[in-house]
Amino acid sequence: MSRKFSLTIEQAKIVLNGHALLEIPEFSIQSGVNHLITGRSGSGKTLCLKLIMRYLPTSAINKEARFTLSFEDEQDAIVLNYAQYRCHATFFKRFSIIFQDALNSLHPYRAIRAQMPEEAENTCHRFNLAPNDFFNPKKNRYSKQCSGGECQRLSILSALIHLQRDIVLLDEPLTDIDLISHREIKIDICDNILEKSEYTTVLVTHNIDWIANISFKQYQIINQRLTLLSPKQHVVQNTRPFSQKTCIAWSPNPNAVILDLSVHAPFSLAGHQDFTIHPLKLELTQGEGLALIGESGCGKSTLLKIIAGLKQNEAVDAKIYQTDKLIKVQDISRKKRYGLLQLVLQDTTSTLISEEGIGKNLTLIRRCKKVDKHEFEALSLKWMDQLYLLGADKRVDLFKKKRIQDLSLGMMRRFSLLRAFLLLDIYTAEDRGKPKILLLDEISRGLDSTSLDQVISGLNEFCTHNNTSIITVSHDIDFVSRVCSRVRMLHLERTPVRSSRLLLDDLKASELCTATTRKKLFSPLNNPYYFNFFGDDS
Repeated sequence: MSRKFSLTIEQAKIVLNGHALLEIPEFSIQSGVNHLITGRSGSGKTLCLKLIMRYLPTSAINKEARFTLSFEDEQDAIVLNYAQYRCHATFFKRFSIIFQDALNSLHPYRAIRAQMPEEAENTCHRFNLAPNDFFNPKKNRYSKQCSGGECQRLSILSALIHLQRDIVLLDEPLTDIDLISHREIKIDICDNILEKSEYTTVLVTHNIDWIANISFKQYQIINQRLTLLSPKQHVVQNTRPFSQKTCIAWSPNPNAVILDLSVHAPFSLAGHQDFTIHPLKLELTQGEGLALIGESGCGKSTLLKIIAGLKQNEAVDAKIYQTDKLIKVQDISRKKRYGLLQLVLQDTTSTLISEEGIGKNLTLIRRCKKVDKHEFEALSLKWMDQLYLLGADKRVDLFKKKRIQDLSLGMMRRFSLLRAFLLLDIYTAEDRGKPKILLLDEISRGLDSTSLDQVISGLNEFCTHNNTSIITVSHDIDFVSRVCSRVRMLHLERTPVRSSRLLLDDLKASELCTATTRKKLFSPLNNPYYFNFFGDDS
């Protein structure tokens, strides 16, 4: 049994690249206690975890910061500065951490089975992971061949196996996870970590409904300052009635098809010889939002990449509308394609150069689009403000000086959406009238409810005024019902020859909002899979 401890961080200020990001007057962690940190997207929650884990450079922390360690069998507390705290190796052997950036938490050049604990193969079924997919010695699989949800589940599985480390830090552990896996992993985390007194936890999350029955010492970041909440101030839920939420009002034109995707022969995804998508026919009409939902790893993100022209296969035809007819995506020049079709990937780190500055990014877009500087700045400012990238003080100059790596994952995702807006043809009345498509892969991930409202409001305004339709991939059914009018569902069948096939067509997104409406929808189909997927059978 690890000896009890307390860690108190006092008067710490985090400054990166000249930007003051977070102030911590006092933050105390005690053995056997659950700690919760909440706050707006980009407020600095993940920075707190990085500070605790000594991942930040010494130069980023002020010299006045104090880290006080006390142990039950030692009479005197140890008072350290950050440089000394980073050298306390014995203490850090007790830590286990799950970051929300699961796509990059696994080693990209080592096979999954080579970097997972030995016990993982026998327990992975608990997390809706097939052992043969990840631990087959005859078929190496790497993180780049996994979906975001699969990477997240593998990271959590590894952390749960290593629970001899009694201090567990969790950064949005349930993002990127489909509904089936979410329910199973939620139970595992609650039963095996949060409800056991031998573990000390620090949890960062926007969605607190799944931990409503668990006691926490709560902190909140407000105006870049970490504050301890009194019991009366504790946040107990983060949901609002659906009718009060911002939704996109679509007016689809069924006679104007702007995307035609067809899979006319079976084809395997790279690295998945036993995984095929066939048959498939997918159309998007002008003025509508379409969602692709289903279990992690069933090919949703791959379909977006095929539509965007990032993946090619002879068995697949992806056509988008240009001028007066549908043309294959690959036959359209890259420059013209960028003006008609934009993809915001789930893994923003693969599309954004972390060392690059925000201002430089925007300048390159302006030059690419050949737009007047003042016109471009006015338009970019409008969408920056709409997507809440500037914060409460609306300091454009400060935001442009930041580098990509200074942004939280939620802010990276919103900045990627801003880039997509500005790369589309929106600079003349004629261009604004052209049919355009936004492809969004888990865009709601890592966003608090207020930031999400602003993103949906921004999407609504952008799509309405720029004749833009949406295809989104998301595990967040609430988000889907707010931004889409129609849903297609993919079902991952685990058979000796694993395959993914399309089950349903033309579902109304609003019918997926509640268990009552889902029951009316799925009961006539007499298939228990749908009720299992949404958790209506539990």
